[in-house]
Amino acid sequence: HHKNGGGDGGGVSLVLRGTRRFEIVPDSVSTVEQGWTTAQIKYLNQDPHANAADSNSAESIGFDVNDESLGTDHEDEELMESLARAKDKAKELIGAAESDAVAIEGRSRSSISAAGINRIDEWIELARKNERQPNQIDLLLKDLGEMPGVHRPTELAFWIGALINPLPAMGVAMEVRPALLMADTAEERMEIAGDALVRSIR
Repeated sequence: HHKNGGGDGGGVSLVLRGTRRFEIVPDSVSTVEQGWTTAQIKYLNQDPHANAADSNSAESIGFDVNDESLGTDHEDEELMESLARAKDKAKELIGAAESDAVAIEGRSRSSISAAGINRIDEWIELARKNERQPNQIDLLLKDLGEMPGVHRPTELAFWIGALINPLPAMGVAMEVRPALLMADTAEERMEIAGDALVRSIR
């Protein structure tokens, strides 16, 4: 959305919110005659196997199609093991018991934390004491929307990254957004986000 700027000079304040991850296609960047730069992109949140009829496709086995693409049987096994570790890390962060893992998304954080120490809740309560402006954390949580469940570790990692590295910055956690974007797997993203979250708490 946008709003008119103040002062005699006018102007526009523009706020952008990205909702789909993408990467720039190599060798597609060019500058047009009018002076701006264009490029082709490839969205990262759609896996070509997601709609496959094969019963062993990513979707039917519960694979996080936002995280990795499937390859050979050996590669598939390694990726699924990595994804399982990412989900375990997610469970640790929100204090979820194994039996709770399938039904976490959509529940309140307070109901989740009963299973163990919820590091995300812990960070939020500490951050409220260091707000740069009134209601900064509540407004941030509203803007972020519902926390992704543990079965979507990549989305959860990005959600945590946006939580601990808000704009305007709070200066309470190390910058992790570039590292999250550069990470290749859900496991790497959860390690980056989780480590930064815990370090910020300490």
